Amino acid sequence: ACAVKPTLFQDLQAAIEGVAEILFEALGSTVAGFALPAAFFRWAIPGSADERLLVTAALALCTGAVALLDHHVRAEGTLVNFELLLSCHAASYVIVQPAFARR
Repeated sequence: ACAVKPTLFQDLQAAIEGVAEILFEALGSTVAGFALPAAFFRWAIPGSADERLLVTAALALCTGAVALLDHHVRAEGTLVNFELLLSCHAASYVIVQPAFARR
């Protein structure tokens, strides 16, 4: 008897279902509710016209990570506002300004 091999479409469908399940589980988490919007905002609005894609991606990732840290620290009661996130977000725009980079 011949075993039926899965097609490329079936493999792709299984992979998409796995990713979709992970994303669906993350919807209620801190990552989806807090860190992802902060990272996406930094990604969607670059700091300068000549900001490289890799720099934008790195700063967006950093902003998202700091958002998670900020959320954790606030949950512990150490901070009451979004000091870490605000500082990181502002700094991510300041460091890519052409006038600052030339110095």
